[in-house]
Amino acid sequence: MRAVPNETRASSHALDIPAQRGRSPELEALRRLPETQKTTELITDTHIDIQNALLTFGEVEGMGRHLHEAEILARRLGDQRRLGRIATFMAIQGCTERFGAPAIQSALSEASLAQVLSELGQFDEAVAHAEVAVRIAEGADHPFSCKGI
Repeated sequence: MRAVPNETRASSHALDIPAQRGRSPELEALRRLPETQKTTELITDTHIDIQNALLTFGEVEGMGRHLHEAEILARRLGDQRRLGRIATFMAIQGCTERFGAPAIQSALSEASLAQVLSELGQFDEAVAHAEVAVRIAEGADHPFSCKGI
């Protein structure tokens, strides 16, 4: 039996209740494996997936914790694609913390563009658009957010 259900996504059950409460069986299992680039990548992706699940429930504190852990690991890997994705999710988290409600369309568009650019490997542009998304949402100063991104 393999410790990781598939090699591209360790967190296929990222929506489970323990993960929402700060405990993840997937993370616990991955942390017991030898530290390799692949396990570090899987742990990073699991943190990203869990924060995304927490977004659905508005659990901003848990989102921040998982994003911080993912960022540390992605920096250790030197993985610009993952860092671009994390920057996008940090922009979403910032909007959610500030407004806690449905999306501001222009901020949503900028954050979505940032995510696409990071997937295409255009990391500097991705970070720039993620930052624009946060500035738009903060500048609006009304009860809308980037939550739905």
